[in-house]
Amino acid sequence: MKFSSALQFNAVPEWRDNYVDYGALKKLLYALEKESLRPPNGQESAALMARDPEPAFTQALNQQLKKVDSFYQTEEVKTYEKEDALCEEVSAFDFPGSPVLEPGTSTNPGIRSEASDSSENEMNTSTLGAAHRRKRKNSTARKMDHHDEFSYRRISLKRELISMYVSLNELSTFVDINKTGFRKILKKFDKTLGLSLLPIYTEEVIKQTHIFKSSTQDELARRIDRVVREYADLVLNGDEVLAAETLKGYLREHVVYERNTVWRDMIGMERHTQAVGTDKEQMPHSRIRVCGIALPDSFSNPAIYKLTLISTIFLLLLAFPVLQSRPQSNCFAIVIAASLLWATEAIPLFVTSLLVPLLVVVLRVPVDNHGHALTAKQASDFVFSKMWSPVITVLLGGFTLAAALSKYNIAKAMAVMILSRSGTNPRVIVLVLMFVAAFLCMWISNVAV
Repeated sequence: MKFSSALQFNAVPEWRDNYVDYGALKKLLYALEKESLRPPNGQESAALMARDPEPAFTQALNQQLKKVDSFYQTEEVKTYEKEDALCEEVSAFDFPGSPVLEPGTSTNPGIRSEASDSSENEMNTSTLGAAHRRKRKNSTARKMDHHDEFSYRRISLKRELISMYVSLNELSTFVDINKTGFRKILKKFDKTLGLSLLPIYTEEVIKQTHIFKSSTQDELARRIDRVVREYADLVLNGDEVLAAETLKGYLREHVVYERNTVWRDMIGMERHTQAVGTDKEQMPHSRIRVCGIALPDSFSNPAIYKLTLISTIFLLLLAFPVLQSRPQSNCFAIVIAASLLWATEAIPLFVTSLLVPLLVVVLRVPVDNHGHALTAKQASDFVFSKMWSPVITVLLGGFTLAAALSKYNIAKAMAVMILSRSGTNPRVIVLVLMFVAAFLCMWISNVAV
């Protein structure tokens, strides 16, 4: 995998704009290489040849390094403040001791004297016994409330420690990715232009920047270990080895969840955009010439030839019917053209889908019970009645609702809330998901669920 793709895949989505711009640096490198390989032709070219590429590239590197370091210092301050407050709160968290029980009622305090009559003794014994039972009941209720409050607070601190562990590791990953990016682009620069900027720039600039100092990385590692120790003391009775493994599992789940839900679609869109809108300076091409005349750049696009061929086939099928009736032949031509447009993607798929009902109405494909072609208004009513049937409307409504929930992270919040209360038992998790799906099926389409 190329580093540019690896950067997009491993970067924190919210920090995307604060990583090293590897693509821009690589583009600058190609431009400098192009200048160095350009043959001297006149004074202007001689001046370009005399230009030293190292200062220009170093200036771009300094700008990127300043951007990355400034963002890291900001996030470092915020994260460390939260981590200090959380660790102090965990350290101050007191585990409840053995509950203090109320004194028993084995003795008989109701007997005042031997001279008292038996009826009075029985009355005092009954009254005081009931009082002690009420005290025991109130004491048990208070202990249960205290235990519930303690359990809730303990679970809350556990979740905050897991979140802090993930945040600190995201900072560590941010450092590693940017360090790798600077190293790779410097290595590519030296290899392309035959220079030796990597060792000099690494020792004099990169290692002197706050984000890449050894003291900064040691402090970050120390704070990660601190969170592991606090988690071990709070949850696992001081077992730091098990705590480290448990927190790493939570981190893996977080990374996998973010990659699957956030970056999968974004990376696909980014790659499609790069494939369609490639920079002309990076991929030079020669124009097509006919009789010595250079045609516009649009003629070098393969989609133009696909669309021309499909349009020719469509017009031939309309001009020379292959079926008995005219509406049937027109419908056959629309099916062939739509299939070819769909398969070749000469135009976007949504344009093809919207083109079909338009052609159906324009070519008067719908017919009545007697085989006569419907008018434009009647054909439009017929087509829209099929396009906006109750089933299609329910499906579109479900898709719209799902897209809204996903866009505003409502689906993510609901999923995290449900899964956090489901525990770690796979059977319970599957059962909870089944109930959630059954509940959602009551309101939106099964396909959307």
